[in-house]
Amino acid sequence: MPLAVGLAAVAALDELDLHPPVGLWWPNDLVVAVDGRWRKLAGILVETAAIGGDRPIAVVAGVGLNLTPVGRGADRDVLQRAISVAELMNGTPPTNREVFSRLVDCVAAATARLRVDGAGLVADYRAVCATIGQTVEVHSTGGILRGVAAGVSDSGSLVLDGPTGRVTVSVGDVVARRS
Repeated sequence: MPLAVGLAAVAALDELDLHPPVGLWWPNDLVVAVDGRWRKLAGILVETAAIGGDRPIAVVAGVGLNLTPVGRGADRDVLQRAISVAELMNGTPPTNREVFSRLVDCVAAATARLRVDGAGLVADYRAVCATIGQTVEVHSTGGILRGVAAGVSDSGSLVLDGPTGRVTVSVGDVVARRS
């Protein structure tokens, strides 16, 4: 589901013809490459919700998209890492309502596709995954793994080629590192 929502967010922005184009940073941050660095355009969080029992009965997705430039009062580090739709397009950026409406449509299409063509959806995800091929650190509860992001498995996990061989990571924060 996180991959589907990430692809939906990319699709929702496609019609805006942003430059440079938007990619996905595993598992589901929207990024663009600017001046040799990855800048974050949006973050996505997907969780399951259980109501009155132990079985998840709903999926909740939140998308935090920077439509306008980050304010002057923001931390310097945030200013250097973040970017907005307004900074990537010519003309007036869309309104919150316009983006939300488009995003809802794209999420509905992506989740419907996930039910019938999960393999195709993962293949499309791989095509826009900016993490693949990057030297990264993966921060997880088990520690820090370092290596090259070799791909995304059919189940949506990150495949990492590290000093001890190939490992698959299903959860973690991925940070780009210079090789």
